[in-house]
This record gives sequence, structure tokens and C-alpha cells, in this order.
Amino acid sequence: MREKTKWLEKYAPPGIDVSTEIAWLIGGNVLATLHSMMFLVHYVTARGELYERRVSGMVLIEGTVIRGFGELTAGVFLSMQVVCIIALLVSVYHYFYHYQGSKMMYLMKRLPDKWEVHKRCLALPIAGSCITFVWMMLLKMIYYAIYILCTPSQCLPL
Repeated sequence: MREKTKWLEKYAPPGIDVSTEIAWLIGGNVLATLHSMMFLVHYVTARGELYERRVSGMVLIEGTVIRGFGELTAGVFLSMQVVCIIALLVSVYHYFYHYQGSKMMYLMKRLPDKWEVHKRCLALPIAGSCITFVWMMLLKMIYYAIYILCTPSQCLPL
């Protein structure tokens, strides 16, 4: 993966292993996505509460309303929010990294582009946080579509 991330090295502090940081971000997003799938468990349970078992099969209980979407998604995106925050905290590590060892911060401040340090410390963490946030919103839209399309229309809350 190191060859695939070579072009990103200009957006990270010199000496930082970009491929490792990206692997951690991907891993965090995969785990957070798996955690967000708890919505499906909550939804199936809530949808099951709309029916009663009879000899002839499952029958929709008249007048029942499924729990609200917000109630079903409560807490399922918490791990994605944590990934966003951790991605932003990596920028603090990037700043401290410049002061370790050879004190390259003094060299970076002498570069012609005075924003070079900030670009290298903030670009990847902000991009990672934004990607995670967009992925979270996309999953939320998918879950809402499941909620609307798979729930009997007479059982949807107003």
C-alpha cells in the first residue's frame, strides 16, 4: 500500500508513515460501520413489534406505529463520531512530531511557504475526518431509506 499512498506524503510531516495512518483510518471506519449496523437489529426488533403471531401467520396489529427513526439510530453512529474526533486529534500529534528528535519545526518555519507546516499537519486529519463524516451521512441515508421503504406505510409515525 506504500506505493499507492506515495503521492500523499507531501500532505504529511516528513518521516510520517502515511500508509499506516490511512490503514488505521480505514480500520476505524470498518469497525464503526459494523457498529452502525446495530440499526438493523433495532429496526428488525421494532418492525417485529408491529405484528402478532396467529395460526394463519403474522398479522399486522391495527393502529400500531413503529418507533421513530431517531430512537432506532440512537447511539449507532457514536463510533463514527469517535473516529472523526480521533482523526482530528492526529493533527495535534503531527504538530508535536515536528518538535521531536531533530527539531525539524525550526527548519519547516524557514521554508518559503509559511503555511507548509500547517498544510502538512492538518490536511490528512481533516480529510480523514471529512471522509468519515460523509460516510456516516451516507449510511444514515441508507438506513432511513430502509426505514421508510420496509415499514408498512400505515405504521410510519407522522
